[in-house]
Amino acid sequence: MFKQTLLCLFLSSLFITNGCAELKDAGKTIGHTTQDVTTAIGHASRDAAKSVKAELDKGEWENGRMSHNLFHSSIWKNF
Repeated sequence: MFKQTLLCLFLSSLFITNGCAELKDAGKTIGHTTQDVTTAIGHASRDAAKSVKAELDKGEWENGRMSHNLFHSSIWKNF
């Protein structure tokens, strides 16, 4: 009876350890995927902001003046 109990405890500990390893691996996979997605979103938004800035800068210099000057902006026309 003692040998059967030890064998049962040993096999149970193996299954529990294996289950923990699988959960750890799944968590690691989810974490890395989340990190990759977040990085991709951050890089895309940075690139979009740079592109918009480049277009705005190009338009400002084509007009021959800085069009976002606050004193001449359409924002102040209502005041």
